[in-house]
Amino acid sequence: MPSFITRYFRIFILLLLTLSDVQSAFGFINLQAQKVYQLGGDVTQCNHSSNIKNKFSLSDVKANQDHCLLIEFDLKTPTDNQQLLFISALASTEIILDGKALAMNGRVGNNATTEIPGNIEFWVSLSPEQLNAGSHRLLLKLSTHNAPPNLMQYAYGIFIQDQQEFFYHKQLMDLLPVMLAGGLALVAVILLIFTISLQQKSHWWIFCVLCASASILLMAEVWRSLIGYPYPSHILRLYVILFTAGIFSLLLPWYFLSLYQLGKILIWLIAIICLMLILAAAPVSFDSKVYLMLFAALIVSFIIHLLAIKKSMQASTAGLVIISVSLVFIIWQRFYFSEQGFALVVCLLLMSLLYQLVQQFRYEKTKAAMAIQLENQLLHRSLQPHFLMNSLALINELIYQAPKKAEHFIEALAAEFRLLNQYVRQPTISLLQELELCHNYVQLMTIRQQLPHQLVIDGDASSITIPPAVLLTLLENAFSHNKYQQAVQFNLKIDKQGAWVTLILEFPVVQVRPHQGAGIGNLYIEQSLQQVFAGKASCKLQILDSIGLVRIELPL
Repeated sequence: MPSFITRYFRIFILLLLTLSDVQSAFGFINLQAQKVYQLGGDVTQCNHSSNIKNKFSLSDVKANQDHCLLIEFDLKTPTDNQQLLFISALASTEIILDGKALAMNGRVGNNATTEIPGNIEFWVSLSPEQLNAGSHRLLLKLSTHNAPPNLMQYAYGIFIQDQQEFFYHKQLMDLLPVMLAGGLALVAVILLIFTISLQQKSHWWIFCVLCASASILLMAEVWRSLIGYPYPSHILRLYVILFTAGIFSLLLPWYFLSLYQLGKILIWLIAIICLMLILAAAPVSFDSKVYLMLFAALIVSFIIHLLAIKKSMQASTAGLVIISVSLVFIIWQRFYFSEQGFALVVCLLLMSLLYQLVQQFRYEKTKAAMAIQLENQLLHRSLQPHFLMNSLALINELIYQAPKKAEHFIEALAAEFRLLNQYVRQPTISLLQELELCHNYVQLMTIRQQLPHQLVIDGDASSITIPPAVLLTLLENAFSHNKYQQAVQFNLKIDKQGAWVTLILEFPVVQVRPHQGAGIGNLYIEQSLQQVFAGKASCKLQILDSIGLVRIELPL
């Protein structure tokens, strides 16, 4: 990785770690943890003098209820700064502090008709005079008659905090999701244009949609804090988050399945969809459902990478590291997942995958350029002037001496060029196709030298791929370097062991003559094996007692 990218990546990680500790830096008075009492009487008429019915916990607030609550708290030291009273709940609220009305969020009512829904988040400024040292009594009226039923939680938080500190941390907490959502939306648009014009590959399309869904999900998560809305709309936002999280959790393993071309993608997708539907129907909170969906998507992606590594897929090890680190992040941030954990995981995951995707694109472009170069080398080597001139001269001679042999030679020569033209643009062909090319070449040399040469195969040639014309090049080299005066038998042994196959070509070495080429054949073999098998294949020549042995080792 270039040094400047490394430097900025470290700065970015430091920003993530800083933001991840913001929650612990909040110094506030949590009013939910203070003495909370439920007062009797009509919620619209109750006051500090109303009778105390019982102690109460804000976690017990449910839909279609109204409550008059008294919260008692103490301040040991006065403050010189403006404070802020913050309430986040699916309720309309009215606040009275020490007998003085502060503010109303909507209008508290006895039923859905008389109630006017308030905003999901509401705050009011408090002067230092309103929060002097000593005991304080906060009267909180709330009603939830317009709240959706069957949610796990209706009161999210009520606290007092320094106003400047509150807005500073609020902006800081909103910064990462907003920046990341905008960045991912831009990346999705750029990649979409790039994919349409250049790539046209399935995993690029999926990554575009993955970035777009992550952007929508991040904006839906930060929507409440950034913009706010009447509390009845909260259920709509939750369903948007749940649906988008399901799409993201489906696309993530689908991207890896498409990237590594593992096969049976439809079966994988059906299984993942069933898993996401089960998690979406689980009897837990919406935040927990989203967490479980993304966690399950990462686990499935982890399994996919293990399978890809088993099959020696390129970049699968790097992908496994990315998924593993993302799993560590999501477990670490499980308690603050909806607030910041998702943004951190998406930031780490998608940015790493984007870098990997760009690197893969660069590799594929280099590979494509190398393929063109190898194709030119193969054509140049197969259309050498001396080979064509000798072949034409032989045809001219055979037409008069043995017309039938001339006909066979022309047919074999045409078949050789036809097969080369068919295979030359393919990075790999089956070993059976390669052997067809080799048998045809041996037939050519049999007619040309008037000697019954043979190619004998020992072993199973099925399910093996190889760069085109590698074995053919070895045969051509054998004929080019040796003056065969009698019939020659070439032996090819095929040995499969686990995930590897060994090809051993055996041929006689006789009087060596100067080679007319410039080593183009050997260069082609070396570069084609390097390109196709990413350095995992090898080709070695050994001469023992006038016997040449070429050993090629390939991954299956």
